[in-house]
Amino acid sequence: MNRRVRTARPGWVALSFTWLLGCLALLDESSFLVQCTLAQDTQSKVCVFLVTGKGTEGLKQEELIAKQNAHMQNFKRLAQEKVLVGVGPTSDPAGIVRGMVTLNAENPLQLDQFFTKDPYVTEGYMKTEGNLIIEMDGELRPELDTTKIEEYKLAIWKRKDPNTAKGKGEVSSSSRTAAIQAHQRYWSEYRTSGRMALRMRFGEESPRYGIAIFPAVSEGTLLQWLAADPMAQNGFIEYQVMPQYMVRGSVQLK
Repeated sequence: MNRRVRTARPGWVALSFTWLLGCLALLDESSFLVQCTLAQDTQSKVCVFLVTGKGTEGLKQEELIAKQNAHMQNFKRLAQEKVLVGVGPTSDPAGIVRGMVTLNAENPLQLDQFFTKDPYVTEGYMKTEGNLIIEMDGELRPELDTTKIEEYKLAIWKRKDPNTAKGKGEVSSSSRTAAIQAHQRYWSEYRTSGRMALRMRFGEESPRYGIAIFPAVSEGTLLQWLAADPMAQNGFIEYQVMPQYMVRGSVQLK
């Protein structure tokens, strides 16, 4: 797996800590429980990655602060409207993924309505990448202590072309199904043992397969776990790892 490191753009660094605190402060009693499986929750959910858009170079400090305040007020509005399920910033070494937001929404391609009052998005400083959640193992909880920020590890799985997996040529649907089932069993054991906090699988239309959030674990150990994933071993997915910041208690460990 190639891991490219890029220095964060000027302007973003100064906002990172404020973004972190602001996002986490929103996740209080206005958030609500996400059941372990979407079968128990009839409302569709979308995982949105906020990714880097154009740079903020040239903006005055007061302009950045104003945009940041509006950005956070938009999250507060979504929480009050029971749309926001969870939100937290990331620290992508490549400087691409800025944060992850979970929303009650049906269409990952129609997210504009949720960000019309967010100048970071409307003015192109951040872009939204929506992923329909079709499977979830774990839960986000409302009992949060917003004074306690914890660092988790976020693994993002990206799909690889199944017809070129390991150079084998055409891969049968039965082989892919078997790999998915083995992937689910593999990570279910990590969830049961408390080594993994949350796992999401995205719809087929998404270029990303899904994500997983882990409590305190070394990156080396996590990379070993990810490499042993049956889907990774068979060439169906690749992965990247980065810090994910959340409030203590926002994900429930078994």
